[in-house]
Amino acid sequence: MSLALEIVLNYKSFTCAGSAIKALISGHSSFQNLEVGVYSESLLMPINEAISLIERQSSPSTYLCNKNGNINYGDILTCQFSRIDVIGLIADEAEAELWLQGLLYDDRFIQARLFETEYDFWQNAQDPELYQCAGRSIEGLPIKPNGLPTPHGRLLIDISQNPGRWSLKRGYIESIGSPMWLSRQFFEMTNANPDMLIIFDWLDVTNINKRVIKLRNKNGLFISDRGDQALQQNTLRRILFGAQEP
Repeated sequence: MSLALEIVLNYKSFTCAGSAIKALISGHSSFQNLEVGVYSESLLMPINEAISLIERQSSPSTYLCNKNGNINYGDILTCQFSRIDVIGLIADEAEAELWLQGLLYDDRFIQARLFETEYDFWQNAQDPELYQCAGRSIEGLPIKPNGLPTPHGRLLIDISQNPGRWSLKRGYIESIGSPMWLSRQFFEMTNANPDMLIIFDWLDVTNINKRVIKLRNKNGLFISDRGDQALQQNTLRRILFGAQEP
């Protein structure tokens, strides 16, 4: 099982990609020992050296990697937010908390979620050829046209009702995870009411500080689009983003 941490920040609120990664790893001393390559695994260096290199180049985006995973940072102009993705370098929820310690008290933090990468991938896969290449059947999956005229028209998997789907919005990402960390700014943008979250016995709601709360499904990660997990993801989506019940 491979985990990933998705972090959303205020748009261009860091001077460069290096400054954002420095804030990310500032929460725990163990990250100073992490070795990564900049855009390549062939030349590994301590992450602080990689950060210094990125800062000298004033890079607006970056991709740090090693054999276990990668860290990406970029500014999303069309949606007016910046994001960091930490993929494959996190073993569990406790490690995700360590990665976030340097950002949860930062006013530039908007939201974060922990998720299982394979579940997330297939919940958002629309191309039938992806299923064919992986030897997975599309029988029973909803299909829709892509809306383009002939000869560009083709059929796609309709993911619009998938509990684990995500979409980019202006200032934030509509996505569900467990746990999730959500700022006051997030709730202002989505017009969601955090008080609506405390009524569910399957959901832990914790105040991290005055501007960030943590949501956690008591059974851990979301890894299924069936049964109770589907209901729980759809419930969170309805409260946080105003989505209609499928």
